[in-house]
Amino acid sequence: MTKEHLKQKGMTLIELLISISIGSFVMIMLMNILSTTLISRNYMDHENRLLQESYHISEFLQAQIFDMGVRSIETIVQDENDQILQLNHEYDLRTDPYSGVIYRDYSNKESYVLHFDMVNKSLYYGPEEYFDFGNRQFLDREAYRVNSPDVEVEPGTTDDPVTILDYTCVAEAEFQGGEVKCASAIINLKITLTFTIENRPIFRPKTYQSTIVF
Repeated sequence: MTKEHLKQKGMTLIELLISISIGSFVMIMLMNILSTTLISRNYMDHENRLLQESYHISEFLQAQIFDMGVRSIETIVQDENDQILQLNHEYDLRTDPYSGVIYRDYSNKESYVLHFDMVNKSLYYGPEEYFDFGNRQFLDREAYRVNSPDVEVEPGTTDDPVTILDYTCVAEAEFQGGEVKCASAIINLKITLTFTIENRPIFRPKTYQSTIVF
């Protein structure tokens, strides 16, 4: 063995331990940064997802109410399990071809139900004839559910509801048979949504508010 070989040294155990410790510390820092970045990205995706869902609910209901030509609104149920509003297309305005007089045609009356099921945490909207008022549910729930399957509508508590379907009556009118109903209203939608994966909530719920006027 030559003198040059004898002068060459390897790493001592202490140096090796120090190198491993420094490397581990750097890896932990990088993993923390990566974890924080992923959490922030997931949180932003979560917020965007719920925002899109709130837009979908609001725009869908607004379009349905406008297309239906709602003439009156009434509260059917407001309790700890359900919030149910009924929207009615009472009549169409027609013009008599001979006299030119405008009159109400009640032959095409129809009603739709807006139902917030607090137990199932879902919002439903559909024709009144497909709604079971006794059991407070649509005969085909999936066909009339407004929110997406992976998004829950949070009810809150009786004293502090976080989702509220309500309206402020602007004017009343008399309809066929002399019945007086709210004929113009501002519908108030305060909806709290939670995005779920495998039936588990992700991050915190978000609350959105909108109004629909008819």
